[in-house]
Amino acid sequence: MNHRKSLLALAVASFFTSSMSYAEEAAKEDDYEVIVVTQKRAQTLKEVPVSVSAFNENFIDDYNIDNAVALSKFTPGLNGGTSNDSFVDTIGIRGIVTQDYGIGGDPSIGLYFDGVYQGRSGGALGSFFDISRVEVTKGPQGTLFGRNAASGAISIYSNDAVDGTEGSIEGALGSDSLTEFTGVFNTNLSDNLFLRVAGHYSSEDNHVENLAGEELRGRDVAAVRGILKYEGDDTMVRLSANYEDRDMDGGIYRSIWTEGPGDAIETDLGKDSRDVAEVTAVTLDIEHDFGSVIFTSQTAMKNYTWDYVEDYDGTAMPFGDYSQVDDTEYVSQEFRLNSDNDSDIYWFVGVSAYKETIDSQFYNKYDDDAFCSYLPYFEEWDEPLSDITSDPGPYYADCHELFVDGWYELDFVEDADDIQMMVDEGDIPPPGGGELGVREEVFARGTNQGWGIYGDITWSVTDATDITIGARYSYDEKEFGLNLPEPDGWLGHYWLVGAHTAGEWIDDKQDWSEFTPRVAINHQLTDEINVYANYSRGYKAGGYNTFAFNINFMDWTGFDEDEEWFDYEPDGVIDDIDEAYWESELYGGELPEGSTLASYDPEIVDSYEIGMKGDFFDNSLNVNLGVYYYDYTDFQGTFPNAGGVIIKNIGEAEGKGVEFDATWTPTDNLRLFVASALQNSEVKEGESAEGESIVGQKLSAPEATFTFIGTYSWSLSSETDIDVQLSYAWQSETFGDEFMGGSDLLEQDAYGLLGAVANVYSGSWQFSAYVDNITDELYYEGAVIDTGYTRFGIGQGINGGIKAKYSF
Repeated sequence: MNHRKSLLALAVASFFTSSMSYAEEAAKEDDYEVIVVTQKRAQTLKEVPVSVSAFNENFIDDYNIDNAVALSKFTPGLNGGTSNDSFVDTIGIRGIVTQDYGIGGDPSIGLYFDGVYQGRSGGALGSFFDISRVEVTKGPQGTLFGRNAASGAISIYSNDAVDGTEGSIEGALGSDSLTEFTGVFNTNLSDNLFLRVAGHYSSEDNHVENLAGEELRGRDVAAVRGILKYEGDDTMVRLSANYEDRDMDGGIYRSIWTEGPGDAIETDLGKDSRDVAEVTAVTLDIEHDFGSVIFTSQTAMKNYTWDYVEDYDGTAMPFGDYSQVDDTEYVSQEFRLNSDNDSDIYWFVGVSAYKETIDSQFYNKYDDDAFCSYLPYFEEWDEPLSDITSDPGPYYADCHELFVDGWYELDFVEDADDIQMMVDEGDIPPPGGGELGVREEVFARGTNQGWGIYGDITWSVTDATDITIGARYSYDEKEFGLNLPEPDGWLGHYWLVGAHTAGEWIDDKQDWSEFTPRVAINHQLTDEINVYANYSRGYKAGGYNTFAFNINFMDWTGFDEDEEWFDYEPDGVIDDIDEAYWESELYGGELPEGSTLASYDPEIVDSYEIGMKGDFFDNSLNVNLGVYYYDYTDFQGTFPNAGGVIIKNIGEAEGKGVEFDATWTPTDNLRLFVASALQNSEVKEGESAEGESIVGQKLSAPEATFTFIGTYSWSLSSETDIDVQLSYAWQSETFGDEFMGGSDLLEQDAYGLLGAVANVYSGSWQFSAYVDNITDELYYEGAVIDTGYTRFGIGQGINGGIKAKYSF
């Protein structure tokens, strides 16, 4: 398996771009076959000793894949995520996700566009248009990709500017007033200078009904991309710019208390719920061929603003409104050298650096009296919240009753004078005197920067066997700060964090580093069958909680045994009595002096995998099979905490599984594809935020998934071809008691989605019609226990559409 020079030259170009030579290399007889650059060189999937699922432009168009989340139906091992909002915290590979919606941590999966890391929620998920291919690399990819690829990576590549004039115009109409338009134009400005411009617009009403009355916002997305490329004899320069303006509903939540159809909600926000983002990115790629070595430079800049509001309690009551406003700037630089010769040894070395600056504002919004009236249920005064499966009605009328009866335990008649005095002195609110629109605000700022040095060498020991050894050293540094003003309401900073900083900033700075090696062997058993084995280590940097502090408990009080209550006199020790005093008397107030930010350590994962990739029966059957095991150390677990979330290192977790896909073409007209994943990932050692054992709890992924795609094609004439495709994607149950953060009240039963597509190709035209979720399955993409038990991401029922595309 010598790495020929022509293929190596192609590899470096195609890693950062999608060159014309790459397109020619990828133009196989199979319309869905993809050449990948997972190992920073152009290879077939069979040659890569890593589990990879890849999809080219034809597949993306045929199956209406419009974002990275939609790939999960066709990718064994890829799970989670929701197309209902711009969060990436629930996307995972092989059960590994980090459901942190703050900014002090990082995702566990790396999202890359044309080789550039895409960052976090709000700016990472862009629209799919004029896309060349997508590669989903499973398992830790610390060596190949670097930061935040602990569970794997999704790499998206756009079509490149090429020599010649070409383009396309595409329009679509569909359910829920869906309207889409995409235009692409490519031309050569000179013999060596090429230009490609692509634009996309999409508009759609929300498929979810609001039973509380006001219509939801819907979705409007406008995006444009421009690529200017120079190709000289030895040098390539590529400048690309991307812009996207997105305006749609915030996350759709449904409380288990909501009555009516399962695909309807009740929300007090209506069109005030929003997910509005503006994303701008510029990338400069430079490549020069020195003969035996190819030098590559990539410089990237990205800025995005994100204004997000959701009704996370899932009811029409005026509380549980969460907002996040981010302003993020990200710059990165990478230099790499690739060998380029006819040797049996192929290598690359590189260095990369990044800097990310984030300014954010969060708030939890509620009306005092409405929130006070339900607070005893959320704090489980009388019974577990899980026992309350329908709206119980207000526990108290307002904050006045909560304070008098619930907190001070006064009698409204016998203690009337004392109650009135407390009202007059401003210690408690008068009846109906709660504030409206109270905001528990969190201002956060962060500067994250780091660098990495990496290298990889592959030795073709024989014509049949390759051995690869690689490693990366990563350094990450984070400066993080929080500022929590005192709210205007009667409860203080009660629900989102539990304390405020009186408008003062608390800052901290930490750094981490890690060495992440990989070893792989790829052996060609026959001309048609390859087997592989690999070991890799993944690393995700430590971080800071956005919604929690390390509280500096003080010697506030002792305990009066006779009164069975605090004696309000320091007793010379700081113990459990003082912690209980904070929870009872001071909670929601100013953070004690000396309290610090709550940080957590990096997580490390070691992964082992063996697999087989082969072609059988005269290449009519292609099979990919992988078996893996991984072991996490200091796994970053996520736990709900009142209206916020706490991240802590919980100990050890492990996962094991089998992933399989096969494509069979029994005739020239029929293609059958099946894919399946079986996985079991669980906590082996660890405790929850409350100190309870969570050993044996499963991580966030279905134990089994199955996908089938059948395609039948035929020709009507020399100019006209037709294909009809039937697809079915099934997954086992999720979100039950056995899962971390789950509950049987929120369990999503196993379900399958049936779809069909018909395509007509006639000359330069393509006409398509599709139907998704033919059986009108009701399903939810996620669930959370927070201010009540809620589900989110209501799947779209039966829907369909038509589209037409003209290419020139």
